Formats: sequence, C-alpha cells, structure tokens
Amino acid sequence: MNLDEYQVKNIFLEYGLSVPKSILVENSDQALSAIKNIGGEKWVFKAQIHAGGNGVIGAVKVISNIKDIERFVRNIIGTKLITQKKGLSGNIIDSVLIEEYLEIEKEIYFAMFSNQKNYCITCITSNLLGIDIEDIISNSSSMVSKENFFLPHGAQDYQARKIGFKLGFSGLEINQFTKIFLSLFKLFRDKDFQLLEISPLVVTKNRTIYCLGAKVLLDKNAMYRQQQLLIMQDFPQDASENSFVREKGPSYFSLKESIVCMVNGYGLALSMMDTMQAFGVSSINLLDFGGDITEKKIIDAFKKIVLNKKVKVIFVNIFGGIVNCNTVAAGIIQAFNEINIKLPIVVRLLGTNSNLAVKNLKKSNLKIFISNNLTSSIEKTISIMRDENESVD
Repeated sequence: MNLDEYQVKNIFLEYGLSVPKSILVENSDQALSAIKNIGGEKWVFKAQIHAGGNGVIGAVKVISNIKDIERFVRNIIGTKLITQKKGLSGNIIDSVLIEEYLEIEKEIYFAMFSNQKNYCITCITSNLLGIDIEDIISNSSSMVSKENFFLPHGAQDYQARKIGFKLGFSGLEINQFTKIFLSLFKLFRDKDFQLLEISPLVVTKNRTIYCLGAKVLLDKNAMYRQQQLLIMQDFPQDASENSFVREKGPSYFSLKESIVCMVNGYGLALSMMDTMQAFGVSSINLLDFGGDITEKKIIDAFKKIVLNKKVKVIFVNIFGGIVNCNTVAAGIIQAFNEINIKLPIVVRLLGTNSNLAVKNLKKSNLKIFISNNLTSSIEKTISIMRDENESVD
C-alpha cells in the first residue's frame, strides 16, 4: 500500500521533520490562491501519482509565471501519466501539490527498507541522485553508504553520526542530521513501513535540512494496527485494474469507476457485476463485507469510499441471511453522523430484520433512496451516476 506525497509529508510534520510549506490543489483557481498563501516568487508543482521518475516525464515542474501556472495545472489535472514503471496503464492525475521553492546547496538520496533477507532495517544513503535505488546499489556501490539496524536495539546516535559523516556533514549539521535520522527511524517502525524513500534530502543555503521528496510503501499485513493510515489509501492511484485491495475487514475491488456496490458475499458481488453489465454499465467498484458485518466496518467502508474522488454514487445491496440488515442500517446512519457524506446513496436491504432496517433509515430523514426492488435500485444508481458525470462535464 502506498500513500500520496502530501500525506507522507503531513506525517513527517508530526515527527518534527522539516518539509517545504505546501498546499494540495485540484484546479487552477485553487493553485492561484495557494501560491498567495505560500508566498515567494516561484513554486514547485508536483503531480500526485504513485509512480517513479515524475521529474523526468514532466510531473514535477518549477514555475514562476502566473499564466504558466494556470496552463500547467489545467493541462495536467485529469490526464493519464505514462511512466516506465507503470506502463501503458498509467495513472490519472487528480491533484497537484504546490510547494515553496527552496534555495538548495546539497542534495542527498536517503532510503530505509525492511531487509527480509537479513531480518533488519537497512538504510541506504548517497550523494548521487536522479537514478533508481536498484541502480544506485548495483552500479555505484562505492558512492553508497549502507547500514543495517537490528531489532530490538534499533538505531543509535553513533550510527546516525557515522552516516552523516560519510555524507559530508560536519559541525551543527551533524547534530541536525542525527536528529532527523532518528526521527525517520522511529517513524519507519511506528508506521510499519516497508520502504521509506526521500529523494532528495536537501540542505538549503541557510543550512536547514529538508525532506523534499517523499515516497513510502506500507506493510499491508500490518494494516490491522494502522487504521489511520488505511483510511488514507488513495484507491484510484493504489489499485491496479485487476487487483483486490485487501485489509482486515471488507475486500475492496477498485476498477476506478463511478459506482461502488457494497455487498455481502462473493456470489452477490459476481451477480452484481453481471446485472450491471445487462443494464449497460461495463464495470463497477465492489466492496465485499462477506458474512461478518458490524456497524464499525460499515463506517470504515464509507470512510474509504468517500476518499475516492472518482466515485459518484454508492449502491448498498445486502441480502440478510447471517447478516442483520438493521446492523447495516445502523452503520449507514452512524456513518452519516461521523463523516461528511455528500455522495448519493441507494440502499436495498432484504432478509433478516430488513423491515426494521428500512423503517429506521426512513426515520433518520437522510437523503437515501431506498427500494427492495433490484431493477429500480439499479436504474436509480445508474441515473444518478450519469447525472453526476454530466454535471462534471
């Protein structure tokens, strides 16, 4: 599981690390407002995608002219970025991170990763930039510092200082780097990272060390204890077209479509895909709870879905055998109370306590379309999707 760069940098701030002042935008109007708040005469624009080599293919750009800013943001939002790592499937860009421009004197490659072979955390640093970590290790080993850190001892001050000296730091910079290194190591362990890459770690003219670029890969097997990170997952960026995104709880099958169908059971999920195709919808996003539905899982599911900006409507289609439909209804109502849900929702509940569930949903006065008829529920869902897509166009 990956996180967007802006999300990683927000976590960096929680650990006292220095990052450039930045604002996330989704259109050119927001961009013009952002540069006023950030200040300065030029800014760095970074497309938020999960792919390497962004600077090479034009997704990172330094801009100082207002017209160029409007043109860049307008042209890049909504486009598919093709990179060597992602292949022709590419990534759709839906946001841009605007950062203050820093006067840089020194750039460093910094990475930590979970070393499964040696059962430790390995740190790699280098004064070389512009190439992949694989190339750094294999082709320029003499220019690379590599240190292993074994648990439970973790990282010690002297080890951080040793790496700092190899990178050419001295004086007060060594103390600053040591503090940064130990904070990054703690962050790596606290958040169950598999990879933490900062490319580059920079020293500015005023001798401050900043985390300028940020990329992380999280251990999905540990997501049961990282719920706050799990709900941050950017499904359109993180899920390939044929992959299940799994965690403790429901399985989310993302095809980057406008409709999410929430179901209980693999059979119902497959039948929903077939039925939607019969109504002219070629593909949908699926969230399958299986047979174990609780109010909390319903709420967590909505928290994930509302973060996906591609979704226009949610269709909750639950058949209550083992599942108590009133539990589903209670979860939906609570989700509305906890989350700012603006997405239209269509609900079809059949089976155990379905009558009570429908009664409670209607009593809640929430803006939900409720029907026990599959055809009318699907027709309503598709109608909402098309109306929402036309309003965006």
